[in-house]
Amino acid sequence: MALLKLHVVLVASMFGSSLITSPQTDSQRRTIEVSMGLEGEVVRHGRVTAKTGDEIPSITLHATSARDVDLRKQAEEHSLVLFFYPGDLEGIRYPELAGCTPQACAFRDSIDEFRKLGAQVFGVNLHTTARQQSFVDREHLNFELLSDEARELTQAFGIPVWISNSGEEFVDRVTILVRQGGRITKVFEDVKVEGHIEEVLEALRRAR
Repeated sequence: MALLKLHVVLVASMFGSSLITSPQTDSQRRTIEVSMGLEGEVVRHGRVTAKTGDEIPSITLHATSARDVDLRKQAEEHSLVLFFYPGDLEGIRYPELAGCTPQACAFRDSIDEFRKLGAQVFGVNLHTTARQQSFVDREHLNFELLSDEARELTQAFGIPVWISNSGEEFVDRVTILVRQGGRITKVFEDVKVEGHIEEVLEALRRAR
């Protein structure tokens, strides 16, 4: 498999290095060699307030498919998996936020399992849909990302927010499961990427 190696230089205070791979075509992958930022440049604020049994709020968010998604209406027909994630390459600058790409790709690779369980998967963060679309295109994501620029859903669920020293804000890694009908059945806080897909699928099976 051919490798196209791109070197990315970040203008910041940095040390160390990491490799990130992203599928481009069936015959080619891109490897990006990057320098990692220093820890301690971003701090988490708040704790999740959403809890099992709560009703999903009536909030509409714009999706990367160019449609507006009414979450309550979606929950009338399907179970929902709402995974909040900081960004896509934010972990390059802020090591505490690393893991978004492998997490999204894990959902991508398991999407058929979620659909068999009648669940719709949505990724949510504070980025614009244009920024999110670049993530969809780069990683060939097969589900929609929702832009919560106005922080409506983030605030409604009390999702913690990471704030950098320069004032940038990123949602914490939290996954919320919603049963068909609109009630929350599970809240995963402090999500660790490894093994997360399996625990989400198991929780969906138990909630049926």
